[in-house]
Amino acid sequence: MLANAADRYKVRIEEVTRAAKLGLHDITAGAVAVFRNGLLAIGSAVLGFFTGILPGAGATPASFMSYGFAQKISRHPERFGKGEASEQPVFIVGMPRSGTSLVENILASHSQVFGADELTDIEAISNAIQKYSASGNPYPTALRDVPDAVIKEFAQRYLERLRDLAPTAQRIVNKMPTNFEHLGLIALMLPNARIIHCKRDRIDTCLSCYFQNFSHRQLDFSYDLFHLRFFWDCYKRLMEHWVNVLPIQIFEITYEQLVVNQETQTRELLEFCGLNWEPECAAPHLNQRPVQTASRWQVRQPVYTSSIGRWRNYEKHIAPLTDGPSFVAEKF
Repeated sequence: MLANAADRYKVRIEEVTRAAKLGLHDITAGAVAVFRNGLLAIGSAVLGFFTGILPGAGATPASFMSYGFAQKISRHPERFGKGEASEQPVFIVGMPRSGTSLVENILASHSQVFGADELTDIEAISNAIQKYSASGNPYPTALRDVPDAVIKEFAQRYLERLRDLAPTAQRIVNKMPTNFEHLGLIALMLPNARIIHCKRDRIDTCLSCYFQNFSHRQLDFSYDLFHLRFFWDCYKRLMEHWVNVLPIQIFEITYEQLVVNQETQTRELLEFCGLNWEPECAAPHLNQRPVQTASRWQVRQPVYTSSIGRWRNYEKHIAPLTDGPSFVAEKF
């Protein structure tokens, strides 16, 4: 039944997308809301490891607050630098629909870069950490007593995976957006990795997620506007913490600035990655590399600005995204 509902939703999304192009924004917003609610009722979706919200049960921040492991990691600076020193890994993180695919395609247009798309290796490592913890605590608390040798071994395995994908590439990009949850782990494993944080207007980001028919179960939070707002608030707080405490390179790039002033932003991006300028990076839409993510159509188009402020077309339908203060505390 869920599969059939999802198929029907996919067809309906195509219909309302056509309506949006015609300026029929009220019809678009109403139709998406109806089918989102249907999927929630049928699918019993969960927000996942990050927040622990159950659709229909209300927003409870308990699971996210346990994610205060971010503080625990940062209190042990002596553990950083014990992983692998390679500068090959690049991670693009941020909210889904925040420009991560565009940034990856820009980098992958460089002759020394391989775009690996959304690799799940870091999530798999986080799932395996507990069995190496002396205390038996689950991840992320387990990181406090996992031996440095284990962290180093995981780092070596990850680098071997990258080399298998692109043996000669100077930089290899993993653009799994939700790796922002695991930057503490990444910093322990790969202290010289480069982190690119894609930022975009909160409401545009959440609305774009809401209109997208994601297949990944970890993105079920996108079926509900309240859950989207809560997840975004949690993501924002966690990223602010990482930027303040982690001894790892984090470059923040804003979608709006990138599409308005692409060449300047691209030059800064390449400089951060230790790469020389190549003109192909200014025309990423000409790159014919396979793209498997939800943005596969957008990355084939010249960079455009029409998605900036798109949420205003739907303002009266999206109060949970526009009204009220943040749903989570300012600090963990």
